[in-house]
Amino acid sequence: MHIDAFSSLGVSFNSEKEGENIIFANGHIKGGSVVLKYPSVGATENIMIGASSCTEKTVIINAACEPEIVDLQNYLQKCGVNITGAGTSVITIYGTSEMNKVVVHDVIPDRIEACTYLTAACLIGDGVLLKNCGIDNLSLFLNILNKCGAEFSFCGDSINVVKSVSADFPGLPMFIKTGPHPMPATDMQPFFTVIAAVTGCFCAIEETVFPDRLKHVGELCRMGAKLAVSGRFILCSGAAGLRGAELASSDLRCGAALLVAALCAEGVSVVNDSFDYIMRGYCEPEKKLSALGAHIVKLQR
Repeated sequence: MHIDAFSSLGVSFNSEKEGENIIFANGHIKGGSVVLKYPSVGATENIMIGASSCTEKTVIINAACEPEIVDLQNYLQKCGVNITGAGTSVITIYGTSEMNKVVVHDVIPDRIEACTYLTAACLIGDGVLLKNCGIDNLSLFLNILNKCGAEFSFCGDSINVVKSVSADFPGLPMFIKTGPHPMPATDMQPFFTVIAAVTGCFCAIEETVFPDRLKHVGELCRMGAKLAVSGRFILCSGAAGLRGAELASSDLRCGAALLVAALCAEGVSVVNDSFDYIMRGYCEPEKKLSALGAHIVKLQR
C-alpha cells in the first residue's frame, strides 16, 4: 500500500529487492492524487509526511480519520505546511521547501496505552486514577466498560475508576466490530477480549482489520477463559476465574493484553516473548502496573 501510494506520486523503486530492503530508484515526490484501497493509518501518515516537502498539490482519497491523523496535521501546519482535511476521508497538502525549524507541539495522549491501563484498572480494583488520558478519544471504550459495570468520574483529562467491572454484573449481550475510525480500533480488540473473558459478558467480537489477530484467544483459554473462535469472530460464553499459565505473546497488543489478564489470574503466569513486543508501545509498563500492586519480573532466557 505504501509503495503503491508513493509510486503514484512519482517515486520509482527497483524491481529487485535486496533481502528485506526496498530500494528507491528515484525518491523525488511529485504532486498528484493517491487513492488508498483501505484507510490505513500508517499509509496516510507516511504520505502526509512525504508530501509535505513537495510544493505541488497532493490529495489523499480514502484517508484514515483517526485522532492521530488530526494531530499530525496540526504539527505539520506548525511546520509551515498548507494541509487541510484531516479527520475526513480527503486530505489536501501543499508542501513547502522551507520547513519551520523550531516547532513546539504536544503530542496527544496514546489512546491505546490509555485503554490498556483502563482495562487493568477496571479489572484489578476501584480507586485508580489515570492522568493525561485524552478523554475525548476514549468515549467508545469507556462506554463498553460502562456496559460491563464500570463507573468513572472525570477531572480535566484524568479518569478515576470509581467502580471496577464485575463478573456477576448482569450486562446485556454485546456485539463489537473493529474497523477504521470511528469504529473500535483493532488495537483495542485484545483488551475487549480480556474484559469479556473476566466479566463473562456474552458477546461476539468481529475482527475485520487483521483477521489473524486472534492468537491471544487460545492463550486466554489456557488460563481458563470461556472463549471460542469462529472465522474472524471471538465468542465469549460466560465468566471464568482465570488461573496462571505459561503463555506465548505473538504481537504488541497480544502481549499487553496477556499481561493484563495475568494480573487478574490466580497464581503465577509467564508471558514468553512479550517484553520486546510490549516495549514497542509502552513506557515502563512494569513500573506503572507495579504501582497497582502487581508483581512483575523480567526473566532472562
